[in-house]
Amino acid sequence: MITIQRRLLLTLCLFLSPFACAQGIIGSTIIDIDPATNVVTVTCETDLDGDSEAYYRAVVYCVVNDTNGNSIAGNRNTDTGGLNGYAQVVLTFQGVPGTTYFAEGMHSGQAYVHYYTYTSPYYVDHYNFYALDFEFSADGSTPDTSWDEWFGQGPPRRVVSTNFTGGATFDVGTVPYPCPTSVTINSLTPISITSDSNLRTGYGAMASMRANPPTTDWSSAVITETITPGQNSCPNPGSIQPPFQTVTLANSSTFPIGQGSFTFDYPQSQVSFPAIPGAFYDEHSFHSTTQALGTGSCVAFATQTYVCGGNTLGTFTITKTFTAGTANGGPATIVTVTKQ
Repeated sequence: MITIQRRLLLTLCLFLSPFACAQGIIGSTIIDIDPATNVVTVTCETDLDGDSEAYYRAVVYCVVNDTNGNSIAGNRNTDTGGLNGYAQVVLTFQGVPGTTYFAEGMHSGQAYVHYYTYTSPYYVDHYNFYALDFEFSADGSTPDTSWDEWFGQGPPRRVVSTNFTGGATFDVGTVPYPCPTSVTINSLTPISITSDSNLRTGYGAMASMRANPPTTDWSSAVITETITPGQNSCPNPGSIQPPFQTVTLANSSTFPIGQGSFTFDYPQSQVSFPAIPGAFYDEHSFHSTTQALGTGSCVAFATQTYVCGGNTLGTFTITKTFTAGTANGGPATIVTVTKQ
C-alpha cells in the first residue's frame, strides 16, 4: 500500500535532489465523518521516504478526544520489520450529533540498524533524526495542520535507544445533526383574541410543520429560519410595529421537534397545542394593546425559509391580513394569517 502523500513525494523526487527526498518523514491526521450514519473515521499515518526506509521503522500513535477532553479512542502502530515504509492507525467510532472531535497523530520512528561491541549494542541514527526539532516543520513553522513533513540533516551517529520522538499533526471534525429532507405544512390553526385579554389588535395562526420523512425521529435536528418581509399595504401608525420582522439564521432560534407549544407572544392569551411526533409548531401572529386600524383593512406578506445543516427544507409565503372590527365588546383590529 502506498498512500497519496507517498505517491506525491515519490513523484517529486524525480525532479528534486536526492538529498531532499531521501531523508523525509511525513505525518498526517485526517478525520472523516459520514453524514448519513455519523460514523467517525480517524486515520493517522507516518511515512518514511526514499533511503529513510532502509534505516528506520515508521511509528504512529493516534488519539481522539471530544470537546470536554474525554478520551474517545487511541492506538499505536509500528511498521514491524520496516517492510512497508509507513505505519497507520485507523480509529472508527459512532459519533454523537453536535459533538466536535479533536484528533492528534504523533509521528516518530525507530532506528533498526544496530551493531554490537564488547560492552553494549548501539544503533545508527543515519540521518540524525534524534537531534531534529520536530516541533517545527520543514519550512520552519510550528505544525498545526493535518499534514506535515520533516527532514533529517545528518550526519550519522551512534545512539543507545532505538526510538526517537517525532512531530504531531492535528485535525478537527464536528458530527452534524440529522436533517429532514423537507418540511411541509401539517395544519394551520387560527388563533383569535381571547376574552381575558386587553388586546386591541391580534391575533393570527399556529402552524404545525411536518419534518419529512415522518417515519424518522428528528428530535435532535436543528432547524432554523429566515424571514424576509415583502409587500405591505399597512400604515404601521405610531406605536404599532411592522407586521413582519426580519429574521436571519444568525438570530433565529431552533424549533423543538415532537414537543407541544403555546401562543407565547402574549401570556394572558395563551393557547396550548399538544405534542405531535415528527412535527414542530411555528406561531405567526401580531398583537398590540393599541388598535392598528380604525377602518378598512390592509395586507402584509413575507417569505419564510426553513434551513437545516445549510440546506433549504422548504420556502413558504405568509400573509397577514388586518381588518377593522370588534373584539371583547369594543373596536379592535382582527389579524388573520394564511401560509402556503
